Amino acid sequence: MKNKTIILLIGLILCGKILYPQDMKETIILANNSYKISNYENAVYYYQRVLYFGNEKEKNDSYIKIADCYFEIGKFDKSYSFYELAFNNEKSDSLKNEILFKKTMVRLNENRYNLALIELLDFNVNNDKYFSQKKELYLGITYFLLNNFEQSEKYILNYAKIIYPNRINKLESLFDENKKINKKLPQKTVVLSAIIPGLGQLYIGDYKNSANSAILNLTLLGVGIIVGYRYGIISAIVSVLPWFYRYYMGGIKNVKKNAQIKIDYKRQIIFDKLLDIIETKNY
Repeated sequence: MKNKTIILLIGLILCGKILYPQDMKETIILANNSYKISNYENAVYYYQRVLYFGNEKEKNDSYIKIADCYFEIGKFDKSYSFYELAFNNEKSDSLKNEILFKKTMVRLNENRYNLALIELLDFNVNNDKYFSQKKELYLGITYFLLNNFEQSEKYILNYAKIIYPNRINKLESLFDENKKINKKLPQKTVVLSAIIPGLGQLYIGDYKNSANSAILNLTLLGVGIIVGYRYGIISAIVSVLPWFYRYYMGGIKNVKKNAQIKIDYKRQIIFDKLLDIIETKNY
């Protein structure tokens, strides 16, 4: 009886060893297929099974796969954590470098541009041509998002000179266009609106609000003069000045806000065009 029990246990162990690889193979196929059809939640479920039951290589591969899934669904904190695990468990230097770029991309999507810059500046490419060029591209993008356009232009043009030399002129013209945007600073619109209500809005091309501000403030000013003339300056101050001050200051605050929105909008368009030039193979 004892011998039969031992034989049975050995049989179960051997059976487990035979079935286990097949089960993991199927689980990995299910995970990969789920990822391909953008069913990322489902893919995470299968990849996590691999983490529990897979061998060392399968587990290491799953870390980065899970990180990719979380990135796609916008769970950037979890994505970054799994990229960290993937990096710490990866033995290949080239794959470690690719993971570092993925970590940088997470920081950029979190709008944590300073942390993305730290990732890149700490990244030693060891004179590797491919990774050196890729680092310059990422630095150019990161500096642009940090509004350091001089540094951004430097790194993006360095990258383009090697990869896309025929696109240098287009990139330079976009950076020149971006410099012109800085001339319409919000502070300038504030000064103009303070001098003449509506002038700041006119300067940034907001003609409707420019007319509204000018008409409203001039009307209140005219009412104030009439009230002051008929009932005395104290009556004008008490009854009209608070309204005039409210709309006068409101116009100044709004023009600064609207100027910044307009600048950000134009800058986003330029940034998108830069990415199109850089990322499109046939341009």
